[in-house]
Amino acid sequence: MKTITIMAYLFILVSCNSKVKDEQIQDNILFEIIFADGFKSDLIEFKVNQDFIIKSTLTSDESDGLTSLAYKILKKGDKIVLINSYEENKMHYVKNHKILTLSVFYKAELFDFQIDKTKGKYILIESTTNKIQYTQQSKKPLFD
Repeated sequence: MKTITIMAYLFILVSCNSKVKDEQIQDNILFEIIFADGFKSDLIEFKVNQDFIIKSTLTSDESDGLTSLAYKILKKGDKIVLINSYEENKMHYVKNHKILTLSVFYKAELFDFQIDKTKGKYILIESTTNKIQYTQQSKKPLFD
């Protein structure tokens, strides 16, 4: 009986700690980057302020248009950090974060996009007719 009680307390403690951590991350998010529609097994290379982040083959899901690649840019103390939305233990510290520039190398062409802090925190990156299109908005895409 003591074992079950101790396990229940540990479970509650871990659950509460995880919820607090998730809420702290949500409060500190500056931008969310979502790779979405139009990718069909396309190889891309993604950089932030010219720092290499990932090289990946992307395919957009037919039902919701999303790929398996999304990032959050958040404030952590006095630093700006980029984390993979699906693997939050992978972190990249952003250098020179006064200006944030996203770069996508796609089909032998480089596409740059400077984040405008006044246009909203959600950034969609989509493939349209062999080009990359960036959309920055304040409304969370697909959900609101």
